Amino acid sequence: MTDDRLKNLRGSGRRNFLKWGTAVGALLGLERARFLDALSGTAGTAMADVAACAATSKSVHLVGGGGGIPWFHLLWPHPEVAKAATDSNGFAFLSPGRAALAQGTDRPLVYDPDASPFQGGGPQISAFLGSAIENTHVAAPKNAARVSAGTGMIAAIAAMQFADNPTLLPVIGVEPVADAAGAAEGAPSIVTTSPDGLLGLFDSAASRTLLKRPADAALYEAYQKAFLSLNAAAGRSKVAAAYQTEKVAAHLVGQSFGAKLAPTAAQEALYGVPELVGNGAAGDTDYALLVRLARQLIVAVNAFGLGLSSTFILPAMSGSDPHGAFARLSATKTKASGLGKIMDGFLGHARQTPDPACSGKSLGESIVFTVHGDIPKDPMDTTGGGDWKDQTPSDSNWLYVYGNGRLKTGWFGGIAPSGQVSSFDPTSGASVPFQKGAPKTTTEAAAATALYAVAKGNAQKVGQYYKGASIAGLVK
Repeated sequence: MTDDRLKNLRGSGRRNFLKWGTAVGALLGLERARFLDALSGTAGTAMADVAACAATSKSVHLVGGGGGIPWFHLLWPHPEVAKAATDSNGFAFLSPGRAALAQGTDRPLVYDPDASPFQGGGPQISAFLGSAIENTHVAAPKNAARVSAGTGMIAAIAAMQFADNPTLLPVIGVEPVADAAGAAEGAPSIVTTSPDGLLGLFDSAASRTLLKRPADAALYEAYQKAFLSLNAAAGRSKVAAAYQTEKVAAHLVGQSFGAKLAPTAAQEALYGVPELVGNGAAGDTDYALLVRLARQLIVAVNAFGLGLSSTFILPAMSGSDPHGAFARLSATKTKASGLGKIMDGFLGHARQTPDPACSGKSLGESIVFTVHGDIPKDPMDTTGGGDWKDQTPSDSNWLYVYGNGRLKTGWFGGIAPSGQVSSFDPTSGASVPFQKGAPKTTTEAAAATALYAVAKGNAQKVGQYYKGASIAGLVK
């Protein structure tokens, strides 16, 4: 019978009840489904729905090392540079005279109408100019992705996710960029794999050999659980948790998840893979990198949908430094359009996938992603035979964050056609002059916005890792 005293709780009282109710349920050994049933019966279905959702979002971190990050500038360019681009002034915008201003953003944001993703509406990207380039091309850039001294943005996010909702493989990093995560207290270890080894991570050796037949896998699981239930120590509190873990492991060891995670033809079509394969020419590695990124993102969303992981760190065009992009304009437009369709497909796929950590919701309603790199190139200098110059004005760098409605959107700071570089005040969001050398205030504040988005607006969780100024001007 529903107790109105619990049903009508609001604010901190509601949060405290959920927190302590969950703790008591864990102490009593209630399975999650039984706990939610009990909660629904006493505090109402709305309270149970709140408790059913994890407090952190899943996240993907795209790392454009080795000069790969400029490809994303073609999707989300500096607004003033894009609007001022002409066919002859050498500005790095693929559609001069056609820059389209995004609607509904908090700060200016423009689209390339032929390449930029998310033109159909919904949450938009946030871009923060506030860090420094790496000075040389590196596979695992870190300058734009640190949340405090010695603490990496991705590692801090992984630590929050692991504390809230542990998964089989909490953090997966595809070589060569896994080290870009940095370090953070409480962060789980990163499981790394080669670019082509992602699916194999989820197949246990037993599932491929001894327990290859489904009947054998099911029998193994049944035997193991029966043996544990017969053990006289099974009811003792000190070993109950370990036994529960062993039961879960007995289920997983016989599973071959690789086949369940593999991209389907329909998923590849959503991401535009057939077109990329068709456009790919012999010796042009850019198309191969685009196809690889699309397939890795498909696996990531599929893994999230099965509750197998919380964070993926993926190389994004890593090693594909587009120096000659504007000398091969037609091909570059096709590639940038392909990258934009991949990003659209990624969110579309997430919106089609139920969130196993939030009943009745899709992954697309909360998923967060970031993009950072080493040297994003000068947005105003593609001259000299189409050569796109490396060095950014004032050695500036930037971070893209898709906060899924938790952040203010558009460009914070930016580069003007005059060459003037601005950054931002994290407390107000207002533009301020950029200081060469990238003061840690803006670097860390930008990274903290990604933590805020993953923590679903819980500033207390963010404060465990970010110790800087208020980011009230950057978040919603």
